[in-house]
Amino acid sequence: MKFIAFSLVSIMSVGLHASVDLTLNEPKKFMDIREHDMSVDRSAEAFQNSIKEYLEQHKLLKDRNLTITFNNVDRAGEVRYGMAQNRGMRVLRDVATVRLQFSYDLKDSSGNTIAQGDENLKELFSLSRVDYRRSDREKYYFEKKLLDDWLENLLNK
Repeated sequence: MKFIAFSLVSIMSVGLHASVDLTLNEPKKFMDIREHDMSVDRSAEAFQNSIKEYLEQHKLLKDRNLTITFNNVDRAGEVRYGMAQNRGMRVLRDVATVRLQFSYDLKDSSGNTIAQGDENLKELFSLSRVDYRRSDREKYYFEKKLLDDWLENLLNK
């Protein structure tokens, strides 16, 4: 009986997610996508997978289809080497700048276009106003926050 209940919950939750097609256009040319302990290619793959999964679960994108192509990413902070036992680490100052440049096409579940266009988002985050516990634990916290604000403005006009 537990198996049946689990299966029904799994089937019912399938429609709760967005369909997201996320690509990175020439990530080696991005301003700053690199993780301190990964190559540019692996860093780009990690960013792509994390942001795609995040957008698929986003409540504002429920039952919608998003095609998004990132043309440039400048993550919060910068990677510095020679710190933390000669390993690199991402360092944030009092103000963190995040830039995301992308093209997108958002459709409803019937395939009708809701919105499409090009975005060049930039935000300065004051670290004194950030939830440190969350930003310290959550990878790409600032980039996700910028996407949250964009989606909120786009879909709740």
